[in-house]
Amino acid sequence: MRRMSLRIALLVGACALLASGCAPLDLRPKGNLQPEKAYISPALETTNRFFPGLLPYYPSQTRGMLMQGDALDDLDISRLEMGLIEIAQQTFSPDNTYFREGQLITREEAREWLSRKSPRHPHGLNPPEETEPRLLVHILEHDYYQVVDREARLVGMVIGLTLNPTPTVKGPDDQPVTLELTDDALRREGKRFAAAVAERLREKGVRDVPLIFAIYRKETQIPYLPGRFVAVGTADAGKTAIAQWREVHERFVLLPSAERLEGPFLLLNRRFADYQRTIQEFFRGYVAVTGLARFEGEQLLELRIRAVAEYDSRAEAIQTIQFMANRLSDLVDADVHVTITVETVNQPLALYERPVDGEPYLHVFRY
Repeated sequence: MRRMSLRIALLVGACALLASGCAPLDLRPKGNLQPEKAYISPALETTNRFFPGLLPYYPSQTRGMLMQGDALDDLDISRLEMGLIEIAQQTFSPDNTYFREGQLITREEAREWLSRKSPRHPHGLNPPEETEPRLLVHILEHDYYQVVDREARLVGMVIGLTLNPTPTVKGPDDQPVTLELTDDALRREGKRFAAAVAERLREKGVRDVPLIFAIYRKETQIPYLPGRFVAVGTADAGKTAIAQWREVHERFVLLPSAERLEGPFLLLNRRFADYQRTIQEFFRGYVAVTGLARFEGEQLLELRIRAVAEYDSRAEAIQTIQFMANRLSDLVDADVHVTITVETVNQPLALYERPVDGEPYLHVFRY
């Protein structure tokens, strides 16, 4: 999310400085969900292709709408936001589609929907009884537009529904009891929530665009791990029913790991331990080398590596990250997206990224 936020900030700044290069669009929305005029924020030409945006930039109506005690940490938020963008890229092309944070589900509606159903909250999606789990804790909406005859038109929505897998309910003698829900149980309940949200959006007039729902399981047990997606479904344009559901089997592994691992997870953990020793032998002082791996099923998709130490000079940091990058072939295959950061406890010093498509690059933070 931080990288996405930085890129968005750069886009906004670029458009503000180069206003002559941003084409005005006439927006004639129903109600006051969008301004009458907007500008296209040009996309940056980089290996990682993101959607250009519409200006002025408005934050999501539902950002920060978390039930008390169910806050997402930075890792959860980053994975949720970036995951929704990745899901959108499977349907919409950044070449002709523009991004805007969600404006159609209002803050008041989100607060109502996240509540337990009651006379005070008649549209609450969580069950009224405290003996039943309150699972739905967050709704995040992303909107996508295309320009037709110089008019920006909504062409799709991607909606993340975050569920709590370890809710607390009222047990016997009114004592709190913590439940542990499986991924299958979260998929079942998530589909029910998605169906209700889809029906309400169609009733609001969002009829002729696809609605893509992503069921996200927040991480509640293991520190330093983000949440993960468990299902994605689509209600086709003009349809309320979500007929297309597919299961997602994401898994994150901290490296090195003390978990009891098997198969490709165990193999990667062993290779990372060897890689870690190699880096620490190269660097004569103490260096903490850790990793976070993302799998889809048993396929490794992404690996993030951090090397934290007190470096005496920028030159030392440069040599360290170059050495780490050159040893990647001993660790993972070329079809894995790898990011390496070399940093002190206070600041990043160097960044290396090796995307699956495109050329790797190295950046040194000079100041």
